[in-house]
Amino acid sequence: MRTAALALLVTFLAAGPASAEPYEFYGCTFNKGFDMADFDKWIEKWKKVQAGLKGPYTAVILTPQYDTDPDLPDFFWMGSWPDATSMGSGLKQYFEDGAGAGVDADVRKIATCRAALWWGRTIFKR
Repeated sequence: MRTAALALLVTFLAAGPASAEPYEFYGCTFNKGFDMADFDKWIEKWKKVQAGLKGPYTAVILTPQYDTDPDLPDFFWMGSWPDATSMGSGLKQYFEDGAGAGVDADVRKIATCRAALWWGRTIFKR
């Protein structure tokens, strides 16, 4: 089931705009009894999985400093690839060929996240 869904996603992504860069966003709230220290421990496990994969991927953790929204998530995860082909290859390696599925299940114990995929385009880079 996951393999079929991944294949469909990769096909869909390959049809995306040629100049667009895929960005994944996760808005996450810690589950009861967990905090950023627990998430940081999980990140170390995740990095070990990533070390065995090929291809470009960048991940950033964003933590709010202030906001007027009382329902703001505890943190955001933003991941990016330079193009849809890299994303498809990276997801395949992570979920089908690597240990990503197990690491992914572990993070769900720590936080509840809402996922989104956006297309972006760089408009300025120094």
